[in-house]
Amino acid sequence: MTTKKRLFVAIELPKSLKTKLGSLQKNYHIPDLRWIPLENLHITLYFFGEIDEKHLEPIKKKLTALTQSNFSFSLTLESFTPMPPQNPRMIWAHYKSNSQFANLVKQIRTASIGITSERKNKQDAIPHITCARSKKPIINIPIGLRSVSLPPLPVTEIALNRIAC
Repeated sequence: MTTKKRLFVAIELPKSLKTKLGSLQKNYHIPDLRWIPLENLHITLYFFGEIDEKHLEPIKKKLTALTQSNFSFSLTLESFTPMPPQNPRMIWAHYKSNSQFANLVKQIRTASIGITSERKNKQDAIPHITCARSKKPIINIPIGLRSVSLPPLPVTEIALNRIAC
């Protein structure tokens, strides 16, 4: 019997950014909102879903090959915004579209062919950090939170992460 792991590829956040986001969490109390613990904050590049353990090494090898291409770019914050627009139950730190980000996601998708179902990752990747979740629709977020600025986020490495089941 093979063991399955829930895997995703992410951009890990620097400690300085997590510290800044932690101070926002302390300053903004929104009813029914659950802030994501700082250690879980990241930007997802690709969600593999449940993968047989036998595919773990091939995935690691493909990602290692990708990271040796010395990619380096920065993401710029657009805004903090409730998402998705039609029934917002999350607050995102939404970053501006970035062609290098999109290209990296495309490379990871290509590398994952034959390992995972592409239907999980059909939509365009939107660079964002899910900062908070709510069981009820988020009607509004404080103006102060909407106008927060963050320094550009340098992206120089990616990580393969496991989700506890």
